[in-house]
Amino acid sequence: MIFCKEGISQTDSARFPIIISVFNNATLLPGKGTLGFINTPVHPGFRAGTFIIYRQTHISDIYESFNIGTYYHHLSQLGFQLYTELGYRYNFSFGLSLDAQALLGYLLAKPDIQVFQLDGNGNYNKKSGWRSQVMAGAGAGFSYKLMKNTFHPVRIFLNYQFFLQMPYVKNYVPMLPNTSFHVGTIFSINKKKV
Repeated sequence: MIFCKEGISQTDSARFPIIISVFNNATLLPGKGTLGFINTPVHPGFRAGTFIIYRQTHISDIYESFNIGTYYHHLSQLGFQLYTELGYRYNFSFGLSLDAQALLGYLLAKPDIQVFQLDGNGNYNKKSGWRSQVMAGAGAGFSYKLMKNTFHPVRIFLNYQFFLQMPYVKNYVPMLPNTSFHVGTIFSINKKKV
């Protein structure tokens, strides 16, 4: 396993890469919204993670990120995410990079509305609680490397993510489409010496 020169490397194990982003989540198919990716009203979210690089050349990286996140979608749900992304990054010489990812993970969701369930006696009972679900999808975006001439540059990025939340409502909406527009940064920190 090879770690990224922007975070941990085999010769620089004192560094740890961090991904931080804020995002807007919407229950839409890709291409919907203003300009095809900006959705209103805003349903805010936050993500933190790290990554490793499996293969790195001067023009491309194959990497995997490990992320936790949360978002609040008014009148829909509160969600907590735990997911991984397998990604490919193409690097231009002037600091710009293009990224594509496939994602798979776990979503713990709590409805933000009252939910009722029909019992065997024909009565509706209020249902509450959390739902465990799968999230699977893809993402694409670009990043720009600041301080390119240092060994530990900082990246800023924009990323558009699409995932299916499943199962959502059995026999009605088995898969709920979600889109998220992320704005964030990637940097590395010093690890504490033991």
